[in-house]
Amino acid sequence: MSANVGVFLLAIWGHLSTLVAGCVVTFLIGLIEKHILKRPISVKAEIMIFLCFIFFACFQAWQDAYTSQKGLQAQINGKSQQPTIQVNVPPTQVVVTPQPPSAVPLAPQHSHVGFAPPAMPADATDRWPPFHAGQIVAVDVAFLNVGDYTVRDQISGATVAVVSSREVIAGSVFGSISPTVKVVRKGGSLVAHAPYGSYGTYGSNPLTADEATDLNNKQRGLCVVAKVRWADDSGRYETDLCRCFMAEPAGAFNWHTLPEDNREHKLSQRVSEH
Repeated sequence: MSANVGVFLLAIWGHLSTLVAGCVVTFLIGLIEKHILKRPISVKAEIMIFLCFIFFACFQAWQDAYTSQKGLQAQINGKSQQPTIQVNVPPTQVVVTPQPPSAVPLAPQHSHVGFAPPAMPADATDRWPPFHAGQIVAVDVAFLNVGDYTVRDQISGATVAVVSSREVIAGSVFGSISPTVKVVRKGGSLVAHAPYGSYGTYGSNPLTADEATDLNNKQRGLCVVAKVRWADDSGRYETDLCRCFMAEPAGAFNWHTLPEDNREHKLSQRVSEH
């Protein structure tokens, strides 16, 4: 506290000129009152005048301290403020290069080949039934592309033979006749769902008298076993045909479908055509 008072008195002393001016003014007023106005000035008035100068000296001391502190505060604030660095970064431009759509591998295109029912040629001169000795029974065998994709490299063959009704019932016709089929008839490509296909006409051996009689008497059947080998994008395949023409108990002749008819299987390797 005493230190603060001392600093304050020292600041007032710094304005000694104001105090001296107060003394001079008081002295001059006293001379004027005494020698010009011919009346003495009261001591109270002199003291009041001098106190006014002392007050003004105090005000100047306060004003100096206030100004000094304000300047110091401004310097402190200026030092405490960090320089603001503004970096203008342009927005990042992302360049997207369009990529071609990745090729999705597709499954190999697999088609199907189907046989039509065997039939007697439309222009056959030796028509059947009935059957007779020495007759060569001609049969048209046709197949079509029944799938959704093109079939190529087709090669086919068929055998027409007379078998006993017991073999037909037992279902052993394909196994006994299949080895005799010669797959040698070559063809081109077959378009999917085309109304036409490929066909060939095949004939039996000349019928013996017993064969002809048994065919007419429902004891034997005229069977056709055929094969067609073909290829598509998924591999090479074989489709089989196995049907028999027999008289029904009521006397009418019909084609009977056996289990191997239109059976398709993939060939593990290229089978030698023979």
